[in-house]
Amino acid sequence: MYAQRGRQVLAYFNSDLIFNRNRSKPDLVKNTESPLNSARRYLWQAILFLTAGLILTVLGTIYTKFSLDTLGKQEFRSACENIRGLITDRMTAHEAILRSGAGLFYATENVSRENWRTFVDNLDLDLHYPGIQGYGFSMLISPDILAQHTAEIRAQGFPEYQVRPDGERENYTSIIYIEPFSGRNLKAFGYDMFSEPVRRYDMERARDQPSTQAARKRKWSVKP
Repeated sequence: MYAQRGRQVLAYFNSDLIFNRNRSKPDLVKNTESPLNSARRYLWQAILFLTAGLILTVLGTIYTKFSLDTLGKQEFRSACENIRGLITDRMTAHEAILRSGAGLFYATENVSRENWRTFVDNLDLDLHYPGIQGYGFSMLISPDILAQHTAEIRAQGFPEYQVRPDGERENYTSIIYIEPFSGRNLKAFGYDMFSEPVRRYDMERARDQPSTQAARKRKWSVKP
């Protein structure tokens, strides 16, 4: 509503109508926009709001996915680092066990079967190193002392002992000590790991290198 006292003119605005009191008859000014144009205007407004909403939704989805991917990658890297640390700690512990066994043979001129059993029992493998099936000692045997070696082991209470598998080879090895001496470990007693090229390579590498060597994964398939 507008008012001007000098001219005594009042103007009223209501919807699309303007009324002047100085005229004898009201002068009506109507909105000249056609219904079609009005419909188009509202349609474009609706499309604009819908498009803006879709853009915001897409941007929000992309941001959320990016954030989740980043978080997932960080968690994956963290899990990998933890696993690597656990594996490293485990291998370090196994290396320490091997070195302690080597130390026993360096310190004692003749390690007996009873010495080896006592040594392994005190390691308490099941408690401190779960997952280790057995801890053994393999002896290198030249062909010229094979018969003598077999007789000595049989005299210790193993009348059926022999180096397996049979056959002539340049050198032999035999697992003469293994603890616990029970269950599946009995199949390894007397087995010549030099009879398999892969195991022979791993053993020779461990013999010739100053550091501890990890053997490649193998499945025991020793026939009793």
